Amino acid sequence: MYRIGIDVGSTWTKYCIVQDGVVKSMFMEKTPVRQKEYFCKKIHEMQTAYAGAEIVSCGYGKRNVIGLKKVNELTALAKGCYFAAGYEGIVMDIGGQDTKIIWQEKGRLREFFCQR
Repeated sequence: MYRIGIDVGSTWTKYCIVQDGVVKSMFMEKTPVRQKEYFCKKIHEMQTAYAGAEIVSCGYGKRNVIGLKKVNELTALAKGCYFAAGYEGIVMDIGGQDTKIIWQEKGRLREFFCQR
């Protein structure tokens, strides 16, 4: 089974494609201007390429990805870091609009700080 995560940031949009718990592909592109129209087409392409995939969105523009489950980006960051690194601790995310520092335990967000 495929799972696809889309992080729509203010500057860059990042994608991660996972199959049966293994990362198969990661890529990024500049975040488009007309997001709703763009992501409607992009999601259709991904659903065609990865039939039955569970797709979720997070980030600054997550609401512009219509019809998908949306996840708080701090929660996604905690889970993703634990999945990728396998240990608990502090994570820093330096983005186009802000910087976030989170403390996660076993993929669960415990505390965070955000500076815009």
